[in-house]
Amino acid sequence: MKKSISDEIRDAVMFSVQLDTTQDISVQDQYSIILRYVNYKGIQERLLAVITVQQSTGKSFSDMLQGVLADNGLDVMKCIGNATDGAANMQGQFNEFSAWLEKSTPNQVHVWCYSHILNLVIIDSTKSPLKAAALFVTLNDLANYFKELYKRMNVWVNFVGENNKKRLQSIGSTQWWSKEVALKHIFGSDGMYIDVILVLNSIENSNGFTSGARLKAKTFKNSILDYSTILTAFIYIRIFNIVGPLSKYLQSKGMDLLKCQEMVCAAIKDLKLIQRDMSGVKVMAKRFIDTMSEKLESIETENLDIVIETELPINRSRKRKILSGEKNNDEPIIDPEMKFTVEVHNLILDNTIASMEKKFSKNQILYTDFACLSPVNFEDINKRNFPPNALVELTNKIKRFDERITRDSLQNELLSFASNWNELKKSVPESYKVVTFNEIQDEDVENKTMNKSHCKSCMNCSICCYLVLQKYNLYSNAYSHLTMAYKYLLTLPCTQVACERSFSILKYLKNRLRSTLNESKLEAFMIMSIEKDTLFKINTDEVIDQLKTKSNLLSRELSY
Repeated sequence: MKKSISDEIRDAVMFSVQLDTTQDISVQDQYSIILRYVNYKGIQERLLAVITVQQSTGKSFSDMLQGVLADNGLDVMKCIGNATDGAANMQGQFNEFSAWLEKSTPNQVHVWCYSHILNLVIIDSTKSPLKAAALFVTLNDLANYFKELYKRMNVWVNFVGENNKKRLQSIGSTQWWSKEVALKHIFGSDGMYIDVILVLNSIENSNGFTSGARLKAKTFKNSILDYSTILTAFIYIRIFNIVGPLSKYLQSKGMDLLKCQEMVCAAIKDLKLIQRDMSGVKVMAKRFIDTMSEKLESIETENLDIVIETELPINRSRKRKILSGEKNNDEPIIDPEMKFTVEVHNLILDNTIASMEKKFSKNQILYTDFACLSPVNFEDINKRNFPPNALVELTNKIKRFDERITRDSLQNELLSFASNWNELKKSVPESYKVVTFNEIQDEDVENKTMNKSHCKSCMNCSICCYLVLQKYNLYSNAYSHLTMAYKYLLTLPCTQVACERSFSILKYLKNRLRSTLNESKLEAFMIMSIEKDTLFKINTDEVIDQLKTKSNLLSRELSY
């Protein structure tokens, strides 16, 4: 099985690696290696190995990777980049994995997984100010409050029914979507805001619960009725409406680094448009409060005295005593709405935008060169608006695969290709499939879930450009250097969520009934489970013939 997979990759001009480790209690620490390469089918991602971790240092990871590549007959010099999470032993500049790997394969690019970066951005933006942190702590505690005791859950079921979708979401550290889901389950357009209030009110006024449980219910109810909580919730709903689709795309299949970078830049631009738009938040909050208040008024229940707050409280500001001759230039903000705008709304948006710009800024020069390969920019290229340093970094990266490549030759081919693009793209089929590792993983027994790439001949992305070059055999002579540039772009990974998904398979294979499964068998089962398309191509008769040679007993039993 290993040989069948590595044979596909040996002929690849270049490849990149995606790496991750799991430290789950249920399984021994494992090290997953995913290879990404480009061939006539498009972007391919293959699980190459799953190895038990011996040491967690960057040098040991680099040595293990190079050993696996050598065992599969793959040249480490063809490795152009690696994608890992943000752990210190992965992306350190001097003595960690990326630094050690670069010593063996110079000019390889380390890509900090975009999905992990975005998750860290959301974590940073929900830590400060205190109102933001309090909101998500309340959402998490509220979900756990009902899960703690069956009596509370019974009250919940009596109000909302047995519908599994009517459940509150707790917030997990590894569930990147949990904060958005937890927020929208209550404050979304079809959320359970009224249900939560009614259940908490019922527990608060019931003598069947302890005083501590009733007090918690009252605290939770007052918190979500608070106007500042509602405003804070809608600040984050606006943020999640922008970064949520980006997060889902970064965890999807068949994407390229350039498109991811473009979507990140678009998300930052959209966030800047609402950076000082507190009025938009108030409009959304008012519409929400009016709708929820009408629903509460329509409920025919005795002693239901619940009012959703519509104003921020006016707090008395303490004035500092001024000494004789001293000038006080720091005037405190007295207006509560202005104070909330400055100290909560503006701070949340500023932290989010600053964090995204800082964390997504690595390899910016190379990504700028990649932008020249996008059809979106072909109009500017046709005007020959090339900066003096354009394509220099990209040329240096791909030059080791073809010594004839120069910055001028790459630029001339790109100029020609951009000028002919409108004619070349006309005859491309309307849709095509890009088979990837993640799509194969989702297959069922009948092999009927081959998903399409996100591109459906949009004629506006780098995948389309590469397919046009292949379709018309333009990669051989006319645009050989440009084809190498597109291969380099599409081979570089932008995330390593494929490794995360491989660990999901790992938990099914190495369970409590297979606790003593050794490494070689576990790795074989992992590859067979994930790479089903290659498994189905293997001729079973050839496998049987090989088994016959192992012993006389097998030869007798398998002969017929």
